[in-house]
Amino acid sequence: MAQNQGNNGGNNGNAARPRHQVNQHIEFIVKAAEDLILEGKERTVTRVQAGTPYTCLMLKNQRFSSLFRHYAKIHGLKKEDLTYFFTEGLRNEDTPESVYLQARDEIIVKRRRLKSATEDADAGEDEGIAKDRYIANISAMRHQEDHMDVTFFVGEARTEVKAHKFILVSRVDYFTNMFGGSMREAITGEVNMEHHEPPTVRLMLEYLYTNSIKDLYKCTADHVAALLSLADEYQMADMKRVVETVAKGMVTAANVARLISASTEFHADDLHRTCMTFVQKNLSTCSRTLEFGSEVKAAPELALNIMQHISGMIPESGPTNPKKRRRADNEVVDP
Repeated sequence: MAQNQGNNGGNNGNAARPRHQVNQHIEFIVKAAEDLILEGKERTVTRVQAGTPYTCLMLKNQRFSSLFRHYAKIHGLKKEDLTYFFTEGLRNEDTPESVYLQARDEIIVKRRRLKSATEDADAGEDEGIAKDRYIANISAMRHQEDHMDVTFFVGEARTEVKAHKFILVSRVDYFTNMFGGSMREAITGEVNMEHHEPPTVRLMLEYLYTNSIKDLYKCTADHVAALLSLADEYQMADMKRVVETVAKGMVTAANVARLISASTEFHADDLHRTCMTFVQKNLSTCSRTLEFGSEVKAAPELALNIMQHISGMIPESGPTNPKKRRRADNEVVDP
């Protein structure tokens, strides 16, 4: 602690110098609420008996992380085995000042209670059950029209497909903007989707309600194209990624040309690369496949696109010499 200087020089001398901030320090007690032990596989050693006080002196604005490290070191304990409380649990970034600690106040130290493997497994199972139940409840709402407040008019026949506005705006920014202002759809709750088909819109809603499309792997290339079109128009990047991921696993010589066309038109770059690589590796098989030939004849630009890729005229996307990204330094430095 800083010592007061002598009085030589009188009051004027004292007034000229900054006053020492001796009150920035605070003395308090750390008391063990129970026996604090050092535990190993072979034996357990009691380091601090319950009720033992330990006097500490800290700056008021000093982080308690310093106290935690100091107390454990002085008493031969593991820092991670201890937890500290004043009026509530203390964190590394807390300070005596931030928790309103006063002189001679007591901080309680206890052993940290670690969950057993069984408790962790039970907690994980309970969390999984709760999550599954939540998804099931939200999914079931797709079939409960009583509280649905949005109607999609789909296709030329204007087939009605209903949904909940809160689901739409919570999942898709496009719908948030649509229903959040003074647009016609926000007032009427009606959305025209004349360029799409009811099955496609229902698959979109399945994804928005459940975050998955159960039978997506059973879809044809035309269904994939329809979903990519919908995702592209309504800016649903997450759904597009899901569709692309599944579609990459269903590429064949019969559907690859259709998927190339769809991925090009609807900006599904990942699927496009997979399809082009497939054609390059299986060009002979593709050229003998009826569906591939028909698709290429119907879209001559598709043949040019494939030829350019195979011949290497289209450079790979991204930088030619990407630099390895440095990992951020997350080390916590105690004062």
